[in-house]
Parts: sequence; structure tokens; C-alpha cells
Amino acid sequence: ANHLLMVFLAVEMASVPSYALAGLLKGRRQSSEAALKYAVFGAGTAGVMLYGISLLAGVLGSAHLPTMAVNLAQMLQTGLDPGRTTVLALAGLMVMVGLAFKLSAVPFHFWCPDVFEGASAEVNAFLSVASKAAALGLLVRVALGFAYVPEPRTPAGPSAQVAVLYSVADQVPTTPAPASETGTASTEGHAATPAADHAREHPAAVAPPVQHLSPAEATRALSPVRRYMVSLIAFLAAITCTFGNLAAYGQTNIKRLLAYSTIAHAGYMMMPVAAAVALVGRADQTPTRLFGQSAPIGPAEGAIAALVFYTATYLFMNLGAFAVVAFLRNAMRSEEIEDYAGLLRNCPGVVICFSIILLSLIGIPPMSGFIAKFLAFGTLVDSGLLWLLVIGGLNTAISLFYYLRIIKTMTLDPEPDRRLPVQLSLLSRPGLYIAFLTVWVVALGIWFNWLNEWSLTATHDLLS
Repeated sequence: ANHLLMVFLAVEMASVPSYALAGLLKGRRQSSEAALKYAVFGAGTAGVMLYGISLLAGVLGSAHLPTMAVNLAQMLQTGLDPGRTTVLALAGLMVMVGLAFKLSAVPFHFWCPDVFEGASAEVNAFLSVASKAAALGLLVRVALGFAYVPEPRTPAGPSAQVAVLYSVADQVPTTPAPASETGTASTEGHAATPAADHAREHPAAVAPPVQHLSPAEATRALSPVRRYMVSLIAFLAAITCTFGNLAAYGQTNIKRLLAYSTIAHAGYMMMPVAAAVALVGRADQTPTRLFGQSAPIGPAEGAIAALVFYTATYLFMNLGAFAVVAFLRNAMRSEEIEDYAGLLRNCPGVVICFSIILLSLIGIPPMSGFIAKFLAFGTLVDSGLLWLLVIGGLNTAISLFYYLRIIKTMTLDPEPDRRLPVQLSLLSRPGLYIAFLTVWVVALGIWFNWLNEWSLTATHDLLS
């Protein structure tokens, strides 16, 4: 979507079904309470986001992203008064509030633990992946839409000589009319009209032309906008992953722990977005070679490709984790971590698969989570966000302990007497589903080249 209203509608169309899914367990008070909280907070942040969009459209004269970027660059080039600067900064913050709520980024994460605990694990698997993927795609579109003005592309063949001009009046691409064979157009290629004839006959009556900004000049003029967005996104990413990992320590319910884990991973996935915005405005756009890919790509494009790779691997990791939680809940009638004690003796295959998935969420090689974090953190080196790289590395070390606590409980702790007998074999249908997801988690960490190539293709489609 290139229009901010379409962005808003897309976010809300993805959100309304999520509100209903959160309250799917009708007979459970906790589920209804979680769904109501989710809907009320979601409606509030949607209103804030819509108000921010209205402010942006009011100042920039349009809600079309490419047009807004060109208008904003023109304003910055000619000088922006403090009042408009404040309104634009506030409007951008409001739009970010709406996207941060969908990402469960701190401080707009408060709905996530309650909703995850109240909703079923099957619904949580969907909410933790689908909603975040949609919100990340919209964040990339909005952030890069204001970060630079792309070079106009012309089709190949005879029509390649058609020029694309950025009109100062409406700041949208306009294509000059070609000269017709009957000679009804001027030699300059513009259609012959009474206004054009009057302009040629009375040049003094025509206003002097305003200097157009080329895409490169407009991108340079947007440098303050990029600095603002990089600071905002990087700050939210840092506090989100830090808070998510620290808050997961005190959790005794496995679904609440995984909820804070998804908050932390939302912070990790926002890091390549900040890197892409920082890289897109650099004068040196020398193509680099993304790890594992055969074709050289631009540095900003590589950051988004790393985000796509992370999202794809996160899909299998989180689906696998919540699948184990759902099947064990059906067998034990409990979601408390202490009731997982000694599960290795009852269902060793499921425990091994769950342990592999948890190690991948940490980022231990050779799991796919390691490759995902390697690529995401590599973009921080390219963009010079070394302080964010340090925070990401420290948070990875912090997450090691609460994930390992689950593995230690399942393998080393004695089995509680009060727990119902648990029999969950890998040869059963639930076990085969868990094994299928675990195989993907491991395979994508070893044979990752094809997913990297697919990530680059998806990035081309997203940015084109």
C-alpha cells in the first residue's frame, strides 16, 4: 500500500478478526476479559494512528506516500517553520503508536501477556506470527516511504524515452504528451493548448519556474526525517527486547513466558528496519553480498531481506512452541511450567523437539534462529548502529537463562505426583506435527541459501 489510509485500513482489517479470536473460548472468563482488553486498547491506538495520519495529510497536502515524501523534501529544502516541524514529529509518533501496538512493542505491549494467557495456545500461535508479520510489513513501507525518493523507472523499448517529471504543483509524476503525427503538439513535446499559446506569447505573465528536486536531491533533503525515524525505531527496539527478556524471568505460566518472548523478538525484528532506514540515505550505495546469497544487493535492501528471513524462521519456531504447549495442555490440563517437570521420562521425543525449538529461539547454532539473528545483527554493523548491536547481543545472553529453565525443568526435575499421566508420542498426529515443525527449524539453519534467495525476491516485491 502506498496510501496511508490504505495502511490504516489494512491494519484494522487484520486486527478485528484478532479481537474475535482472542475471545474464542466463550465459557472462560479470562478469555472474554482478554478479548475485551484487546479490542478496547486496539480501538484507542487506531484512533491515535488515524489522527496522526490526518495531521500528516494536512501538513503535506496528501496521504499518498511517494507524494508526501516529495512534498516533505521540498519543504525541508526551502525551510520548515518550527510549528510544522513539531506537528510532523508528533504525527509520525502517533502513526508509530498504532504500528507499535500491533507489534506489541514497549510501551504498547500491555495487552500481549493478558491476551496470550486468556486465549488458547492455537490462537496465540496465529497472533504471535501473523499480526507481527503484517505490522512489520507496514512499518517497512511507511518508514522507507518517508526515508527516500526512488529514482523513476521507465519502461524498456520505444516508450523508454518518455520523461517522468515531478510537478511542483501537485508533486506527483506527470507524463508529457507525445507529439502527434498531425502536428497538434509543440516541438517540445507538450500538448498545444490555449494556455500554452498564451504563455509563449506573453512570457512576462507566467510565474518564474520553481527549481525541481531530483530524486537524489530529495533523498538528501530527507536526512533529518531519517535521523528521527532511526532514533525512534532503534530506541523502541532496544527497550522492547530488553523489557521482554527481563519480564520473562518471573513467569510461571508457559503462555505468559512465550508472550514476553514474542515481545522480545519484536524488538529484534525492528532492528533491521532501523538499519534499513539508516542505510537507504547513504551516498555510498555500493552493492554488498548478503550472507548466503549469490547476487550482490544494496545494503538497505539487504537489511529488509534479513528481516524477511527472520520472520520466516520465526514462523516455524513460534508455531512449534505453541503447538507443544497446546498438546501438553490437552494431556495435562495445565499450563504451569512446574507441571512440565520430568516430562522427558513420559514423552522424550516431544521434549527433545521442544528443546530444539527453544534453543533456536535463543539463537544457538546450527538452528535457524542463529542464522536469523546473525543476518539481523549484521545489518546493524553495516549501518553503524553498534550500540544497538551490543544491546541485541546482551539480550540474547539474557534470554538464554529463562529458556534453559524450561529445558532444565523438563529434563532434570523430578516428576510431580499430582500430575495426570502424560502420553504424547512422536508417532501420533500431534507428535508428527511437532516433529514436522522441528525439522524445518533445524533444516533452515543448515540449508538456508534458498530461503535467503526467496527473502531477496520478497524484498524486491515489497519495495517495488
